[in-house]
Amino acid sequence: MKPKLKLKLKLKLKLKLKLKLKLKLKLAVFQIRGEMDDGENNTTQRAKWKLKY
Repeated sequence: MKPKLKLKLKLKLKLKLKLKLKLKLKLAVFQIRGEMDDGENNTTQRAKWKLKY
């Protein structure tokens, strides 16, 4: 493998990890919000999120 390709792959992986972390943070916020006003809508939303990621 060419070094440039390796670098690109590493960067892509880092970006993916960052995105995953952001999503997890968003999820945590959603869950806190869901617990604050626990409506039927929030629970279904949460279930969908858990299935997606």
